[in-house]
Amino acid sequence: MIKKLILGTANFDLNYGVKNKYKKLRIKEIKKIIIYLKKKNISYIDTAQSYNNTEKILGKENVKKFKIITKFDFSNKDNSQNHAMKKFSISIKNLKISSINTVLFHHPKVLLKKNGKKIFNEMIALKKKGYIKKIGISVYEKSELKKILEQYKIDVVQIPINVFNQSFLSKDIIKEMKKKKIEIHARSIFLQGLLLLKEKKIPKIFFKYSFIFKKWQIWLKENKINSLEACLNFISSQKCIKKIVVGVDSLEQLNQIVNFKKTKKVFDFSKLNTRFTKVNNPQKW
Repeated sequence: MIKKLILGTANFDLNYGVKNKYKKLRIKEIKKIIIYLKKKNISYIDTAQSYNNTEKILGKENVKKFKIITKFDFSNKDNSQNHAMKKFSISIKNLKISSINTVLFHHPKVLLKKNGKKIFNEMIALKKKGYIKKIGISVYEKSELKKILEQYKIDVVQIPINVFNQSFLSKDIIKEMKKKKIEIHARSIFLQGLLLLKEKKIPKIFFKYSFIFKKWQIWLKENKINSLEACLNFISSQKCIKKIVVGVDSLEQLNQIVNFKKTKKVFDFSKLNTRFTKVNNPQKW
């Protein structure tokens, strides 16, 4: 599990999760987490320019030896040259590093619009100069992914995969990405913490879909497993996944994930998948 782990940092300087349930981490806790990552040789950290001051917070913690994945937002209305270089310059200044392992388009719909090709070519230029190693996208929709794969040669795709959202695991998508040698990075494996909540703690906005959460709780009881272990068993059983992004609300939780050992028992997760996007897609919350 350690080899696949990427630490997600969305809650380092943002209230995170449904209705901002998870408050941003204290600097003291962040320092402990970074020290722990170094100790355990976990080398990947995922961040974004839009996570408030997270890049600057990481820069103060000496992350030069980490492989940084960050996300850029681009405006289709911006016609200026070297837009990608400007974004890159901001990130390396914030992070206090000289190069970035992977840059993802945070909202890749821009690639399908007027200036998409121009912006992508600027990213390619950064890659050729050795400033970045890989270019990728972070997506929520299968249709968006398919359109981009038709037009662009990318290295990494970051997609939501969890017991409630198994749509990206369809054979056609996995086969195409394997054929194109694209790394699959799974995120939202706990659905922003929603899958870890007790039934009584589920936010009111999901009451209409309470039957889905009851089904989840029944499944957990029948299989004699807790929610954290179930989510980790599910994601670790997907052989197509190269890396797994995990966000944590404490060092203790990170330690639980790191020390997780996949059970020998084979679970049937297929019936937990739901088509209700207002449950499995945070963009709809």
